[in-house]
Amino acid sequence: MQDLLSQAKTWMEKGIEIGEQEIVEYVGGENAGIDQHQADDASAVYEQSMALTLRNTLAGTLADVNEALGALERGAYGQCRKCGQWIDRARLRAVPFANLCIDCASRERSDFELPRY
Repeated sequence: MQDLLSQAKTWMEKGIEIGEQEIVEYVGGENAGIDQHQADDASAVYEQSMALTLRNTLAGTLADVNEALGALERGAYGQCRKCGQWIDRARLRAVPFANLCIDCASRERSDFELPRY
């Protein structure tokens, strides 16, 4: 599991680095600050938004991977960080950096759901 998590960490760090380079290009590129056609501006804003979203998603997942690697070192890998129960092996095979058991993950997700009208 350590190898898999280490590979994921390397991949995410590279993705974050590429995303940050793209963001810098969008913000400070050769056309930055120059009036363009509205459609060009909209495309640039969309691409910048996508790069920021991807970078932030990777950064959040990287934090989970780092937490899982730390748990491996402490001998606590696979233990739910909320309730302390052991996370099901099938869940860890599917999401090796999972830090919540399925019950706690479901409760946490429902805490952030928007109300349905």
